[in-house]
Amino acid sequence: MDTTILPQPAAGPVRLPVLMAELDIGAEIDWQPEHQAESAWHEHVPFAFWLIKALRPRSLVELGTHWGVSYAAFCQAVERLGLEARCFAVDSWEGMRTPATTAATSSAR
Repeated sequence: MDTTILPQPAAGPVRLPVLMAELDIGAEIDWQPEHQAESAWHEHVPFAFWLIKALRPRSLVELGTHWGVSYAAFCQAVERLGLEARCFAVDSWEGMRTPATTAATSSAR
């Protein structure tokens, strides 16, 4: 099975600046996230910003938002890029026992 993601030019491997230009990676990878919470998603926030820029969705649905770091990053990118996208996050927060999630779950019922 061929696992090559990008074709290698005859002259050698693709250099990072060339790859970044091909993928249109720009200033969005340096944006600071507005929402900070405990999350394993922090390292992926620049990818979320770039993904929204690259795909320019009209709708975004996140299933399982947990603390909201990824969802907030997607929404921040939508807003900052001036996209007319509708964003939704769906989570039951079942199994999470914190004062914030208890209040959110109670008010949602």
